[in-house]
Amino acid sequence: AIHNITGAFTAVIGFYFLARSADVLLLIASNNASADPSFANQIIITLLAGLALLLPDFNSMVRIDDLLNHITNIQHYLSAGFAATIYILLIACASLIDLHRKQL
Repeated sequence: AIHNITGAFTAVIGFYFLARSADVLLLIASNNASADPSFANQIIITLLAGLALLLPDFNSMVRIDDLLNHITNIQHYLSAGFAATIYILLIACASLIDLHRKQL
């Protein structure tokens, strides 16, 4: 039933790389803004900050020190589970919208 597997796979990989690099893009834009504090740079920083808020923070979901040192901070696991649940629901809603749009 899936007709365009390459496009779907590319979109998922692109979303993953964008989510992983959103903080880096914001850091690069912030360093550039200190050299040139123009209005356009402020707009770019604001847009990148909004994008970083919308994308999942994969670095905080699974940290290597939690796996190696067996840190049992229940608040960290609850927040990571909550964030994962939100993004699973968003992906499920997008899938349902796409399936509703197509005539099966």
